[in-house]
Amino acid sequence: MILLIDLGNTRLKWSVLEKNKLTTKGELVHVGQELSDVLGGYDEFPNMLERVVISSVAGSQATKVILEFFKSFYALKPEFVTVADEAFGVKNSYVTPDRLGVDRWVAMIGAFAEFGGSVCIVDAGTAITVDSLDESGRHLGGVIAPGYRLMLGSLASGTSDLDPNAAPPEALASDIFATDTLPAIQRGAAYAMAALVDRAVTEAEKSFNSGSHLVLTGGDAEMIQPLLEHDSKLVADLILRGLAMFARN
Repeated sequence: MILLIDLGNTRLKWSVLEKNKLTTKGELVHVGQELSDVLGGYDEFPNMLERVVISSVAGSQATKVILEFFKSFYALKPEFVTVADEAFGVKNSYVTPDRLGVDRWVAMIGAFAEFGGSVCIVDAGTAITVDSLDESGRHLGGVIAPGYRLMLGSLASGTSDLDPNAAPPEALASDIFATDTLPAIQRGAAYAMAALVDRAVTEAEKSFNSGSHLVLTGGDAEMIQPLLEHDSKLVADLILRGLAMFARN
């Protein structure tokens, strides 16, 4: 039984790889809290673990906390996935490969394994990233922009009377225009993300020789999906599926 962990800046998502299949899943939010406190009070991980495989963009302190947690409670040393020039058919385009975020790398590997080439991968989390792979698995490059809450927080920090912690709407209206300030900001951020995705896909398709797939993941993927002009598929556990590729090998 292998525990797979996708540790981002806002939440930790996990799944169990058992008999070559993803089974139990869960997540916990750690933003604004000490990761050690969050893990210390969490008892949902399975007891009988053979290995722990992690993709983390949460920084060196989080790495230290994770290492100590699994050493103390499971007598295991987690395996942290790192970025390479090439893996599982995906070819890194970065001149300095390890400057590519490991979450983007693992998501690309998961998407390529499931959909093949001519694919655009969107991770709408703390930041929103768009990466594209051609038919051969060659990474064409990517784009990064602030995510939904960072956009709202940026406006709140530079203006008065705006709450940076205002809850996102349960559903965004299909009409881009709003008649009050908060929904206008919310729609502005969400539609900006959607417009970035649509433009990136349009540009990527100029390099494709066949039809492409657009794959969405991340906490805000479901929010922006209805706003996109391109057809898309939501794969909430895309990074975990990519981690499974590393765990199997």
